[in-house]
Amino acid sequence: MKTVKMIFGKVDGTKTSLSLRYAKDDLTEAQVRGAMQAVIDNDALTAGVVSIVGAELIDRTVTDIIV
Repeated sequence: MKTVKMIFGKVDGTKTSLSLRYAKDDLTEAQVRGAMQAVIDNDALTAGVVSIVGAELIDRTVTDIIV
């Protein structure tokens, strides 16, 4: 399962992040940057989110031991 983690800067100098599971393998920087800008423009997270800090595509494998 892939997760995209978007990291935002806040007006007070701290950072906050938003992670979305089941990310597409072929995400581009332009797509992620556009989505992050939309989050900022629409105040979709906590107040004070003002900048794009970075983004990561995380690939994680989970193996069940007991099901």
